[in-house]
Amino acid sequence: MPSPKDVSTEATHNRPRVIARAQLAEATIAAAIDGLVTVDESGRIVEWNPASENLFGFARDEVLGRRFISVPKSEAFRGPGDVRALSVHGRTDMEAIVGRRVELHAETRAGESLLIDVEATEFEVEGTLYYSGWIRDVTGQRQLRDALDLSDRRFEAIVENASDIISMLDADGSWLYTSQAGVRQMGYEKGFNPENGLFSMVHPDDRHIATTSLEAVMSARGVVSPPIQIRVLDIEGEVHWFENVGINMIEDPAVEAVVIYSRHVCDRHRVLEQLQHRSQQLSTVLDTAGSAILIEDADGTVFYVNDAFIDMMRLQQTREEIVGQPGRWIHEHIASLTVDPEEYMRSHEDLRNIEEPTTYEDIRFADGRNLKRDCRPMQQDDRLGSVLWWYWDHTREHEAVAVRERMLKRERHARALIEKQNESLIQLGELKNELVATVSHEIRTPLTAIVSFVDLLDDTGIGPLNETQQGFVDTLRSSASRLMTLVDDLLLLVRLDSATLVLESIAQDVVEVVRSVTASFAPTAECKSIDLVLLLPPEPVPAVFDPARIGQVVSNLVGNAIKFSTDGAVTVELSTTEAEWILTVSDAGIGIPADEQGDIFERFSRASNARSNMIDGSGLGLAVCRRIIELHGGIIDVESVEGMGSVFTVRAPKGAVGT
Repeated sequence: MPSPKDVSTEATHNRPRVIARAQLAEATIAAAIDGLVTVDESGRIVEWNPASENLFGFARDEVLGRRFISVPKSEAFRGPGDVRALSVHGRTDMEAIVGRRVELHAETRAGESLLIDVEATEFEVEGTLYYSGWIRDVTGQRQLRDALDLSDRRFEAIVENASDIISMLDADGSWLYTSQAGVRQMGYEKGFNPENGLFSMVHPDDRHIATTSLEAVMSARGVVSPPIQIRVLDIEGEVHWFENVGINMIEDPAVEAVVIYSRHVCDRHRVLEQLQHRSQQLSTVLDTAGSAILIEDADGTVFYVNDAFIDMMRLQQTREEIVGQPGRWIHEHIASLTVDPEEYMRSHEDLRNIEEPTTYEDIRFADGRNLKRDCRPMQQDDRLGSVLWWYWDHTREHEAVAVRERMLKRERHARALIEKQNESLIQLGELKNELVATVSHEIRTPLTAIVSFVDLLDDTGIGPLNETQQGFVDTLRSSASRLMTLVDDLLLLVRLDSATLVLESIAQDVVEVVRSVTASFAPTAECKSIDLVLLLPPEPVPAVFDPARIGQVVSNLVGNAIKFSTDGAVTVELSTTEAEWILTVSDAGIGIPADEQGDIFERFSRASNARSNMIDGSGLGLAVCRRIIELHGGIIDVESVEGMGSVFTVRAPKGAVGT
C-alpha cells in the first residue's frame, strides 16, 4: 500500500495532465455544435455551453444555478406534456429522460418557438450525481418532414383523382397498384388481380401488341415508351380504348416498379373512326370521279391524285409514285401537252399565288382536246395552304357548242327562207282568194241567168214540155243548183279566210233553228227511206249566234248524213249545259276511214269511200262548218267507223259571238 507521501507525489506528477484533460473537455464542450446542459441532482444548471447560448438566447451566467425546466422565461417547455416528460420520473428534469431521445417544445428568449431533440446521460463526480443533455434544434427537420408528409398526401390525392389510370407492375410483371381511375372507368375494385393474369383483360386481338410493348418497357430503363392504343375489357365485358405509355422505374428506389399510364380514348377513337369513315367516303368519291383531281400541300408537294388525272394527263407513273413528288414537274408535263406551254405555266404560277378560286378556265391541248380547269386554294391557319386542281374534258361539249352554232346558223338561214316562203305563200293565198272570188263572181253571173231560164222553161205559161224535155230541164236545174252551191261555198270560204265576213249576233232559240232546218230535209229522207229522228229539249235554248250561219252548219251536217246513208236512221240531237249548247248528228252510213278523219275538215277533202261510191260533193261543206263554228268560239269534231256510220258533234257557247 503506497504511503501518503507517495500518493501526494503521484498527484503532483499527474496534475498537469488532469488540467490538460479538463481544458480539453471545456474546449470540446465550448466548440460543440449541439447545445450541452448539465444539471446537478437538484436540477439546477451547472454547465451551459455556447451552442446553448446561441440556441436559446440566454448567456451562461444568466442560467447557472437555475432549474433547467424554468429556462427561458420560467416556461422554456410550454407544453404540459413536455413538463411531465421531464419531471414526473425523478428529482431532476433530466433524470426522466436519461437514456432516451425525446422531442420537446421550447421557446427562445426572443419568444420564437422551437422543437428540440434532447438526449440525456447521467454521471457521478466525487460522489455527486450529474445529468447532461445534448440539445439539437430539429424545428427545420420537423417542418421538412411535415412538408414531405403533406406532399405525399397531395400526390396521392392527385394520383387517386386523376382521369388517367396509373398502374404499377413488379419486375416480373405482376400487378402492384392501380389508381382510383381504374375503379371509376373499368369497375374493378382496388387490389383486384385477375386470375388469368393482367393480359386477360386485354382484347384478344390486341394482346400481342400489349405484351410486345410491355417487354420493350421492361428492357429499357427510365425511357418513356411510344404510345400504343389497345382495347381493354371492363368488369362487364365491354370494350374500352386506352392509349398507354410506360416507363421502367425498377431501379428508382423511390418507385421500384414499372409505371403504366393509361388514358381513356373511346371518344377520341370514335371520332377518329368517323373521320376515317368520312375520309374513306371522300376518297372513294374522288377516286371514282370522272374529273381529274390533283391536290398539292402548302409547299407544292403532291398530296393526292386520282386515276382519272393519270389517264387524262397521259402519265406513266402510278398514284403511289406520284404522291410525295413536287407538283411542279406534273404541271410542266401538262404544259408540254398544251398548245401554248409557256402560257399554261404562266397562268399556273398566277393561280398558285392567289387566294380566290378560279373556275372554268379553258386549256387547249395539242391533240385537239379541250379541258376546263378549276383552281381552289384551301386556307390553313389564316395562310394559303393546299391547292386543289380540278380538270375535266369538255371536248365533246366544245364540239357540241360548235355544232350547235352551225345548226343555229342553218336554222337562222332556214327561218329566213321560211319567212320568205311564208310571205310568198301569203301573197299566193291572197292572189288565190282574189282569183277564186273573181272566178266565182264571173261564174255566178251567167249561172244566175241559166237558173232563171230554167225556171222559165219550166213555166207552164210558155207551153207544156214533153217527158224528154222535162228530164233535160230537171237535169239542168240540178246541175245548176250544185254549181251555185259550190260557188256560194267558195265565196263564203274566201270571206271567212280573209276575215271580211261579219257575223250577226242575235239572241235566238237554238231549238227553233235546228227544228226548222232539219224539217226541210224530211222529203229527201223519206225518198231514201231514211228515218229522220229529231231529239230536242222540251224548253227553249236561248243563245246569241248568227242564225243564218248556224243554220248553214245544221244544213250541211244533216244533208251529209242523209247523202252518205242508204237506209237506217239519221238522228239529230240538241242538248245543253249551263254554258254551251251541243248538237249531235249521227248516221248509219258509209263512215269515214280512220286514217282520213284528221283531214276531213280541210277544204276539198273527201273520204276515199265517198269517191269510190260515186257520191257527189265538193269537199267544201265541212270546211265551211268548221270556220263558222270557230268564229262562234266553238269546236266541231267527228267519231266514225268505216261501214258503220259517223257522229258529228258541235259545241258552241251560249254567249255573244266572239266572247
